[in-house]
Amino acid sequence: MRRALCSWDLGLAWLTPARLSRTIADCDNLAVALQGAPPILTAMTETSHHDFHAVLFPHRSLSRKGFFVLMAIVVGVMGFAGLRALSLGAWPVAIFAAADVALVYICFKLSYRAGRQFEEVTVNDTEVLVRKVTPAGRVTEHRFHPFWARLAVTRLEDEGVTRVDLGSHGQWVVLGAFLNPTDRASFAEAFGAALQKARQAST
Repeated sequence: MRRALCSWDLGLAWLTPARLSRTIADCDNLAVALQGAPPILTAMTETSHHDFHAVLFPHRSLSRKGFFVLMAIVVGVMGFAGLRALSLGAWPVAIFAAADVALVYICFKLSYRAGRQFEEVTVNDTEVLVRKVTPAGRVTEHRFHPFWARLAVTRLEDEGVTRVDLGSHGQWVVLGAFLNPTDRASFAEAFGAALQKARQAST
């Protein structure tokens, strides 16, 4: 039996197996395959063989459609102000208006570029694999044996889960640092349960 849980913003929705397979089928081409997927995604799967697979993405509150609408408003307002200033002979104001539009655009493009990063966490009876992919596509892998792997969850009373670490024999890696506290807690609970099952199966 295959189960999938997806977190959109702060809500939860079930993924169909077909849609999930399109999301995480090819790990080598995952960054390319997910370019058309929604920017906020935490997909987790678990099988009867104690396999666990999670793909974590940064939270983005503004969709691409929202970005285009926002840019249209900014361009309209600043364009009107710039043209008005030109008609009055205040050309420096028009330059600053154009610079403001360019600055807003660049900031959002950098934010969306940072949103291309993701983490892939896989647990089975013999190995825990953490793959971190940067916005540029550079991949870093961390491998642990489930029996020795230790999960450390940092909780603050007012903020919830603020940090999730996985380590073994002095090697530690932070998981889901870009997630919000609610999604981070949900992932930590599911990952901790999968890790416990893998430990039991490996003994």
